[in-house]
Amino acid sequence: MTYITQDQLRPPKGCLLLGFRLPVWLYRIRLGWMMGKRMIYFEHIGRTSGAKRRSVVEIIRYDQEDDVYYVVSGYGEKSDWFKNITKNPEVFAVVGGRRFHAVTERLSLKEKLSSMLDIVFSIQSSGV
Repeated sequence: MTYITQDQLRPPKGCLLLGFRLPVWLYRIRLGWMMGKRMIYFEHIGRTSGAKRRSVVEIIRYDQEDDVYYVVSGYGEKSDWFKNITKNPEVFAVVGGRRFHAVTERLSLKEKLSSMLDIVFSIQSSGV
């Protein structure tokens, strides 16, 4: 079995990039509700240009009690959206039909591990 390290991952280019950008266009023409509540669209500010940028990422967990959405950067710290929200954490977000302003926060290692353990546990418990 071959393992890929995070350093080997590269953001998509060319035609693959068009496929990755399709969900952004669905949200922009107000069809984001079709993506359900598993995806989050957010508008953020470019770290160098100051221009408005848009991204859609998968939600890995939603804490309804605290109203917190958890997402993961598939390309680690190389993702432009990740770099942008690290510099300016204020975003405008859409999940399903819900539209709201939010502040992003990077999780500590302890929180990351706790969140991943919760996810693994819930996957294991649902299969029984």
